[in-house]
Amino acid sequence: MQSGEQTYNTVMGPGLVITHCCSVRRDPITATPELVHMKHQKKQFAICVRNEGAEDLEIRKVYQILPDTRAAKEKHVRVIDESGEDYLYPADYFIPLTLPLEVERALSGAPR
Repeated sequence: MQSGEQTYNTVMGPGLVITHCCSVRRDPITATPELVHMKHQKKQFAICVRNEGAEDLEIRKVYQILPDTRAAKEKHVRVIDESGEDYLYPADYFIPLTLPLEVERALSGAPR
């Protein structure tokens, strides 16, 4: 996983600006109620539309997204990459997809 050199600022209020460096990070998953029930949830997918500072992402590639409310509050999504590992990326790097069941099954490797 490469860390990018690109930075951007988030204005949190008067006199408070947070500078971020690409915000691509490995964040260990802890057992939360949402993750415990993840097996019973419909798989979510998104297409990558940006990759500044995260060149390991491929633009126009479909990735599986894991639910993570804590990451969502920080405007990030948890993405599973080719290695099977999950990483946090800025949410605006992806567009969520609604796929037909057959396509979801094909992407997740589930039997027909």
